Amino acid sequence: MVERPGENPRSDSAAPPRRGAPLRARHLSLFGLAPIPWLVAFGLAVSETIDARVFQRLRAPAGWSWQPDDPELDRWSVIPDPDAPPARDVAVLISASASVKRERVDAVLPRADRATYEITLADPRIDAVRSEAQLEAFANHYRGLLGQIEARHPGLERLHIFAAAPVAVAIECGRRILHNAAPRLVTYEFAAGQYSKALELRP
Repeated sequence: MVERPGENPRSDSAAPPRRGAPLRARHLSLFGLAPIPWLVAFGLAVSETIDARVFQRLRAPAGWSWQPDDPELDRWSVIPDPDAPPARDVAVLISASASVKRERVDAVLPRADRATYEITLADPRIDAVRSEAQLEAFANHYRGLLGQIEARHPGLERLHIFAAAPVAVAIECGRRILHNAAPRLVTYEFAAGQYSKALELRP
């Protein structure tokens, strides 16, 4: 049907959104290409309030397709800090693409002023996170660790994220933070062999 000026549109046609009207997505597919601090910030902005699927670009085979889960793929483990007294600053080290060296963390966040926890793969390396099941397992470990930290450090003010991780893991670090129920999130960028503070985020 061709509409002529002055005629009403068909009643079953969808009206276009008004300019400036907010659009609410029901589902997002997330493909990240940015430094880790900005990926964490992106994940925090998306949060878990919107259903989302996070993708990871692999080098081999090259592309954005997740690989099937395999029992021989690396699994996550959590290294706690059982002797740490209650602290206002807690560092979370995420070793996936490489191992986060603690001496590099010490250079920007003195050990005496923090508690330290780590989530790591058995053999951190490029392309180690290959399946969506691995990513979901990371998210579960991460959320569980945040709960442990909250219980052990009731005066927590800042959560410091030091990540050697692929983009999908970095995004999940932000997405899994509970808004209005978490400390400030401090992210760090790694360049020229050292960490530097990049962004401080308030959930």
